[in-house]
Amino acid sequence: MIFDEAQGNTLTQQEYQTHEQRSNGVGAGLASSRLHNKLFHQVSMIAAALGEVIKNKGLVAADDDLPSLVANLTEIIGDDNTIQAHLIDPMPHRFTDESTTYKYGLRAENGIVIFRYEVME
Repeated sequence: MIFDEAQGNTLTQQEYQTHEQRSNGVGAGLASSRLHNKLFHQVSMIAAALGEVIKNKGLVAADDDLPSLVANLTEIIGDDNTIQAHLIDPMPHRFTDESTTYKYGLRAENGIVIFRYEVME
């Protein structure tokens, strides 16, 4: 769920970018409720989006089980080994056009991006 979803008492993005308490931190005295509402709104928006991604993959996004949440996020985005394998593979992506499957990737040569592909057998 998103905090202050209607954004009724929240700073605008412009106000947030220039707010003194955002850039310097909250000092002695009263903290800005509108600033903190913006913070909570942003954090809850990202959390809600991650939860939806996890749910859409048929997994559980419970906030009372950190190890399961980390495992489910890792399953979706991959662990470090998965990411490293992707970076090493010159053609890590796949697509199918009717009955033919291709693998493809990008590389740079002399500052020019090259699209590479080949038919998978």
